[in-house]
Amino acid sequence: MKNLILFSLFLSLHCAGRAQTLTLAADKQKIVIGEQFHLQLVGSFAKPATVWPTVDSLAHLEILEKGKVDTVRSGGSWTISQTFLVTSWDSGQWLIPAIALGKFKTRPLKIDVAFSPSPFDVNQPYHDVREIIDVKKPPESRWYWYLLFVVILVALLLLIFPPKRKKEAPAQPSGEDVFKDAVKKLQKLEQNAPADNKVLYTQLVAIFREYLHRRKNIQSFSKTTDDLAIQISRLEIPEHQYRALLNTLRLSDLVKFARFQPTQEDNKVSIETIKETIITIEGVPHAV
Repeated sequence: MKNLILFSLFLSLHCAGRAQTLTLAADKQKIVIGEQFHLQLVGSFAKPATVWPTVDSLAHLEILEKGKVDTVRSGGSWTISQTFLVTSWDSGQWLIPAIALGKFKTRPLKIDVAFSPSPFDVNQPYHDVREIIDVKKPPESRWYWYLLFVVILVALLLLIFPPKRKKEAPAQPSGEDVFKDAVKKLQKLEQNAPADNKVLYTQLVAIFREYLHRRKNIQSFSKTTDDLAIQISRLEIPEHQYRALLNTLRLSDLVKFARFQPTQEDNKVSIETIKETIITIEGVPHAV
């Protein structure tokens, strides 16, 4: 979740069949020493790839975590992706070389690693180290007497004016109320869809994450799409519906972070997929 965040994606699952590419992207290209960032390797192919590039080390960079290789089929094309959590302890400007897979090859990616967020100004004059300066011993303070007086005064005020009892916390909404609230918000979003697709998908995914948090106690707001997908896979959702949900969440990432423009039909299918998933998780019959 302010805290991941996310990634720079370049291809949509809906347009993967139009071109075959292999792309490497980073969510940050300027970092300070020790700062972490994400790399994502994405391939779009007409046929499922039998091999995948093995990335174990990068010069001047350290791979902290390697995500699993994820394959998604959309129509007659295949999209394969893998995410890496990376940092660097060497300052400088480093170039990640091209990664090849058969005849496909990524573009080299430049990463700037600095000592601090603000560059050092070499034009500023240097200052000599100052000599040790003698300081006068401050006069002895009687601060503890003042502290004791304040404590006694506060205790007297509490005895004379005891604090009011807190009001009872309002009752937590039932599971049925949470479900109805989520469905109501989805219907309202469908009827009054924002013209800005980024706003639409932000609200759509927020409704789904809020439902998971309130109904299933899943801390969804602080999770990335991949982490959330792992948690959702533990719920009893049919495989085809889980795949449709995963495609919708990744389409949302493309719209929000890669400026992909979906069609009106894509938006309609995305809202319906979230709605059907919530109904399945809730255990309510399809006719509801």
